Amino acid sequence: MIMFLSIARRGVLLGLLSLCAITVSAQEAPKKEISEKVSTELGKLRALTEAKDYAGSLQLIDGLLPAVQPESYDLALLAQIKVQILLTDSRYDAAIDPLERALDLGTRYGFFEPKALLDQRYLLSQLYYQKSSESRVPAERAALLEKAHLHIRRWMELSPTPSPEVQLYAASILYAQATLDPGKIDLAKIRQSLAEAEKNLYLQAKPSDQLYVLMLAARQQLGQLEAVADLLELMVLRHPDSAQYWQQLASTYFALAAEMKDPQEVARYHLRSLLTFERAQELGLLNSPRENFSVVALLLTLEQYNRAVALLEKGLEGGSIENTRPNWELLSNSYQQAHQETRAVDALRRAVEHFPQDAQLEFSLAQLHYSLGEIGEARTRLETALGKEGLEKPGQARLFLAYIDYELQRFEEAEKWAGEAAAHPDAKPEDVRRLTRAVRDAIAARSGKS
Repeated sequence: MIMFLSIARRGVLLGLLSLCAITVSAQEAPKKEISEKVSTELGKLRALTEAKDYAGSLQLIDGLLPAVQPESYDLALLAQIKVQILLTDSRYDAAIDPLERALDLGTRYGFFEPKALLDQRYLLSQLYYQKSSESRVPAERAALLEKAHLHIRRWMELSPTPSPEVQLYAASILYAQATLDPGKIDLAKIRQSLAEAEKNLYLQAKPSDQLYVLMLAARQQLGQLEAVADLLELMVLRHPDSAQYWQQLASTYFALAAEMKDPQEVARYHLRSLLTFERAQELGLLNSPRENFSVVALLLTLEQYNRAVALLEKGLEGGSIENTRPNWELLSNSYQQAHQETRAVDALRRAVEHFPQDAQLEFSLAQLHYSLGEIGEARTRLETALGKEGLEKPGQARLFLAYIDYELQRFEEAEKWAGEAAAHPDAKPEDVRRLTRAVRDAIAARSGKS
């Protein structure tokens, strides 16, 4: 959040009032002099401000403004005092117009010292920026941000020394302008924002987190993932207890892997993502069931099946990985990848114990038994699956059972299951017809022999 310059309260107001003690004569050209009438009336302001009667203070100022000359020091001073009262009363929007007037007169006629003019310009920019953040009208927001940027650019041109805070603020305005329309990011302005932000790196020994966050956001908008990863590595060093930065870093490495064409580069970035999770978990972070599963997925991607299986097994039994049917099926498949078929079967059996009403698990177990040549067990599991609710492809399950019965020469039952399969749209009609014809031919052949 952009911080306002110190808002003058009673002490500053009294300091301004002390300037009013100068009594001068009227002059044709505007001079840095207060008229006698304004000086006298402002003497009443002290009691009002000490009593925090801001409404009365503003009434006094507004009563004087119509009577002063339009290009006078009186007007500039009254406008500036009005600004301070409005800011003290937290009426930031209302302070913009009198501040514009005070800055304009002060700049053209030298009514205020250069540093005071710089402070006014900086404050005016911040007021426009603040107002833009509150607006819900895109065109108005754009206009306000443009004014904020114009004033801060002018500040940077006039300031005798660069300021890290102002440099960062200017970059922030450019970024806000670039992202006004989330559906149409202005990448050219994003690059300008990044360039302004990077200048800040040379203005201070230890750049602020806010600077790195802005640079990070800009690099992300530009799709510069390698630079994003470098910045996030810096942020996790600065804030090792931030789960958000660790998560972003792991995700960035994963995204980089997806961009690579070279298999070695793909593996390298997957490994970096995995190591990021492991580094974070050593600190007690990124250890939710979802994040633990991400580690398993990366291990499988890197073909580290034994490690993946061990972590998945431990997680499913201990609760550190979500207890779901797909995760149990993944455990079984992982055992198969590691050529541990017996454990693959056992994993699905335990899954059935956890989800006794899940027909799909029974179907998966039947498929596994069949692939291992255990046809009888496969048939038993298929019949059990058909007795439960929730099969994703009931037609194919029946057709599968028909094939098994055909292999077991239980032709009448095979014909029955094929007939039931035909009633389900997920079973391909041609497959049903082909199997039905084969079954009937087998029945006919058997009858002929008898």
